[in-house]
Amino acid sequence: MEEERKRFGLTVHPARYDASRFAPSQYFATARKLARDAVADAELVGAMFSPVSHDGTVDLNLAAKIDGCSGVLDCGHNFYAFRSPSRSKLPDGAPSNAQPPRECAVIVFIREADVAVRLLITSQCQDALAPPPRCTLAKIWAAAEARGAPAELAARMTWSPPEGWLVSTRIRSSDPPAVFEQLLPDDC
Repeated sequence: MEEERKRFGLTVHPARYDASRFAPSQYFATARKLARDAVADAELVGAMFSPVSHDGTVDLNLAAKIDGCSGVLDCGHNFYAFRSPSRSKLPDGAPSNAQPPRECAVIVFIREADVAVRLLITSQCQDALAPPPRCTLAKIWAAAEARGAPAELAARMTWSPPEGWLVSTRIRSSDPPAVFEQLLPDDC
């Protein structure tokens, strides 16, 4: 099993957080360290968390039931995405409009019992690098409520620089259309 994980660029670490009240905003530095353990120059390019409560926490036990990833190590709706600038470079002689797949991405999946770090081969090696977001998930929830998000629902929050936070009450793609879905700035 360990040999297979290494072959697919996967490392697994024990969870050192309360799975019933995971605080994504406080975990950015740890996620970056884990990504940099895999690839030394990994930089943040995005993140997604679901279902986010109004206090900015995620119940990872509930998330595991929702996302259908039970037993799958590199799966889930709670992750931090990183990109390696050095691994993003085009091969010598490749035209700039050709984007062959490269092992440039690192995803840190947050699960109820562990953290899975996965190197990915992708042609999407141009995502904007950025420092962690300025706003906590609790502040983004408050901003969403001020714009009409129903207080009784949980949200899926996706952060993408420079766009900001996409907040949606549609937790899974198979769910009915969102009651609330807006792009909010990261301007705290």
